[in-house]
Amino acid sequence: MRTLRFTTTAAVLISLAFMPAIPGNTDWFRAFGDRVVEQGQSALLPPHLSLVLGLGAGMNSLPVRQVGIRTSHEVRTFNVATVDGKRVVVLMNYNEETKITQALLLRRGQHLDTAVTYEAGAPPDHLSGTQARAALTEELHYWQHASTLK
Repeated sequence: MRTLRFTTTAAVLISLAFMPAIPGNTDWFRAFGDRVVEQGQSALLPPHLSLVLGLGAGMNSLPVRQVGIRTSHEVRTFNVATVDGKRVVVLMNYNEETKITQALLLRRGQHLDTAVTYEAGAPPDHLSGTQARAALTEELHYWQHASTLK
């Protein structure tokens, strides 16, 4: 009989796969995503990020439509891409002081698929289920407020 061993990363990925969407009104999210597709800038997610998020093989950048907001030391982006005929959203938050990037992949509306943090040149750290839910709640709150700005 074979024994299966799960790594921490595998356990986190499994827990994220069964994580429900954040409850609440999702109309703003869909509408904002549509607005980003129509009015956002063309951009590219780097190949390594596409690989980590499971959106590609890590060979090519992923074309997205993007809206970004810079504050004193943070750059946040709301990225919309089409992968395998389906819309995905990647919420990114880069802290210029710590040099740490947080990336959240959402599929099917506000359903969190993958949540990672990383520093350039270092391997990504997958967020625990609790950390991922907190990060998603914060980012959705931020973008919901930003979506009301003209």
